[in-house]
Amino acid sequence: MYCDSQKVMAPMKFATAKQVVQDLLVRLDIQINSNRPWDIQVDNPDFFTRVLGGGSLALGESYMDGWWHCEALDQLFDRILNFIRYSKSKAHQCPKQVKGLYHREAALRYRQPPFFHYAG
Repeated sequence: MYCDSQKVMAPMKFATAKQVVQDLLVRLDIQINSNRPWDIQVDNPDFFTRVLGGGSLALGESYMDGWWHCEALDQLFDRILNFIRYSKSKAHQCPKQVKGLYHREAALRYRQPPFFHYAG
């Protein structure tokens, strides 16, 4: 028996990193290369792959490397953090990728030896 859902789901397997990031940001009312102050202006197309692979650390490093900019960083991160806080109460609705932006960096810190931060 042929199932139409297989036909509909097939393109999702091959979504580009940009499409995945855009789909996540839509939930936060953040757009890419739009004119609102909290929207992300992407200057390097590799930004999307880097952020999906590296989480919040990659987001910060790519900003420092000049891969993206935002007129109002405070408003951008307010939207992101409010979404994460709201999603904690509804954990089943929070996409894995958004949870990863918040938790991946913390998980890496716990694997480091305690003297790591004090080594010169």
